[in-house]
Amino acid sequence: EDLNVSLTKAREATHKAQIQKFKGAEDYQALLLEKETLLAELRSENLTKDTENRKLHRRIKRTDQELHDLNLEREKMERELDEAQLQKSRSDKTINDLRNQLEKLHGEMIEKEKALEHHYNILLSESNQKLQSHELVIKRLTDSVNQKDL
Repeated sequence: EDLNVSLTKAREATHKAQIQKFKGAEDYQALLLEKETLLAELRSENLTKDTENRKLHRRIKRTDQELHDLNLEREKMERELDEAQLQKSRSDKTINDLRNQLEKLHGEMIEKEKALEHHYNILLSESNQKLQSHELVIKRLTDSVNQKDL
């Protein structure tokens, strides 16, 4: 009878050990699944930010084209001014008006150029900070998952 009790206790201990082993594996699997889900969410967010960055780059490209067009317009107006000065057939008032208009456009262009450069530098800095932050989180999660695998 003592042998039966001992065998029963040994079976119960083995059974408990197996249950704990399976529970530990289930907990690990649940944690791993949670980390993988978080990693997928972060990758999705990173993809969204990347798409946002592409949009911003396209917007910068359009703005650069607008700036180029403004430069062409400014150069055109400078040529017109030179032509007006060479011909001297136009009145002093016309020459003065063109000069004032050119200076005004040039000043506006410089202001726009500075404002755009400042704005896009801020956007680029923010995007880079966000990207670095996400990369760090992804690295930490990847390292965490890799350590759990060991």
